[in-house]
This record gives sequence, structure tokens and C-alpha cells, in this order.
Amino acid sequence: MIYDKSQFPFCSVLEENWELIRDEYYSTTLDPILWPEQQLNEFERWSAYPIWDWPDGNPVEPHIHSVPFTKSLIETHIPTHKCAGFSIFLPDTYVIPHNGLPGDWYRLHLGLKIPDGDAGMIIGTEKVEWEEGKCFVWDDRVRHSAWNFTDSDRVILIIDFVPDYDEYLKKDNTSENRTRFKT
Repeated sequence: MIYDKSQFPFCSVLEENWELIRDEYYSTTLDPILWPEQQLNEFERWSAYPIWDWPDGNPVEPHIHSVPFTKSLIETHIPTHKCAGFSIFLPDTYVIPHNGLPGDWYRLHLGLKIPDGDAGMIIGTEKVEWEEGKCFVWDDRVRHSAWNFTDSDRVILIIDFVPDYDEYLKKDNTSENRTRFKT
């Protein structure tokens, strides 16, 4: 399921700043790591540059300090974020159909470097193609697959977030979450 991004005001903030986010990513000197779910992708062609880890949203040292602008945007505009980071598909990457973990969050993708050609996703029955500088928000629990069958890398910013803070606290009212998701 893909949601109307106008429901989430932070999408416009990210889109207005996408070039600064992209440039900050390219200025980093730390190497990406393999995506944690390599069973979904043969040949280790999917990597990540985590800012907050998957799936818990704990800060990733030292990566979190290498992208201060992006970190600040996320903390300021998406206080209920969980994991966040950059996802990199090398050329000829295919992520098999799968469902994400259960939870109360949605996933945001912001296109940063999208090569011309065949790169996209199927979410449920909907085909989506990334666009540079554009966000889309979707439910990661819905069966989906993704690919980059081009000659260039594809880079996006991924952010998992809880869409309704009040509803989230009703379901998971632990002191850890009350502290983590202070508004």
C-alpha cells in the first residue's frame, strides 16, 4: 500500500532539501555495510549506510556523526522515526518478493541517485519507480520486491517512522518509547 505523501508534512521538507542530503551522503568517507537481510538479495549487491539501525532505530556510530544535516532534518521533522539510512543498490540488484517485519511504522523512500532505465519496486500490485528528489511512503508489511537493472548505482534515503504518535504510545507505552519519541 502506498500512502498519499501530503499526509506527512516532512515529505516536502525532505524533497526541498534532497540535493543537500544527497551531497552530504556523497561527502561521507565511511564505507557502507551490507544490508542486514542479505537472504533477500543474492551476490551481496545491496548495501546500506545506516544512521539509525534496523529495525530498532538505535544511533549507528560513527555514521550518525558523518551526516549532521540529514540527522538534524530527521530528528527535527520526524520525531517518531525508527531506522534511517541510505540504501544502495549496485547495478543488477534484485531483492526477492518479501514482507517486512510486523510493526506500527511506515517506510519512506527519497530518491537521491536514480539511474535511467529499469529500477523500481512492486508493492502489492503497484509498480513504483523512484525519482530523484521525490518521496513516497508505503507499508513495508505488504509483499514487495525491488530491483536495479541498470548500469549505475541507485541511492535512496530510507526512513521508518510511526505515523501516529499518540496511537503508538497507546499500544507500546514503555518508558523507553516515551523517552525516545518525545515531541
